[in-house]
Amino acid sequence: MVQKIGVDFSGVLANFYLAKTQCASELFGVECPPQMFKRKQVVPNLFSDEQYEQIQKLTYGPEYGSRLTPVPGVVDCLRGLSLEGHKLYVITSRRGAELRVAEEWWKRTSDGVPMEFIGTGKGKSKGPAVRELGLDVLVDDDLRKLIQVSEEAVGTLLFLFSWCYNAHKKLPDRVRRLSSWEQFPHLIASANFA
Repeated sequence: MVQKIGVDFSGVLANFYLAKTQCASELFGVECPPQMFKRKQVVPNLFSDEQYEQIQKLTYGPEYGSRLTPVPGVVDCLRGLSLEGHKLYVITSRRGAELRVAEEWWKRTSDGVPMEFIGTGKGKSKGPAVRELGLDVLVDDDLRKLIQVSEEAVGTLLFLFSWCYNAHKKLPDRVRRLSSWEQFPHLIASANFA
């Protein structure tokens, strides 16, 4: 059965946290493991709010955006799903120039895997986009966003992509954990979409 599959950009498609680590090191001389580079973990311990926002802004731009690396296994996984006929979407908070940076990165990185990019805007729910597109599956690394989608787009299979910053979180019944892209095709193949 052909599925409409949505994925978040930062932390699901692209290893955005590695770019943040590089930016922080170059700007402020501070080292932080990429997998731990989330606002709640680095502000105020390592950076001020202003410094974090500066890092965030730069890493969403073309200089650091061009340095992004894919999350291990994502390109091969999504290429395979695309070849099977599944429709792929990126559902991201990025808009405008930041969204174009993400699109260009994917074109360069994926070697032609088709993907439609939808920008919802910072602080906005992804639920309306998921509902409007009729997505069958959504993968995100932010549990808050998945819970919000679960309330607004009933019937969408939701996956939390695991990193050390979210591995400890207890998942609600509607959200499943995804530990690697290698397991994803098997999980959706065995899912009940009724």
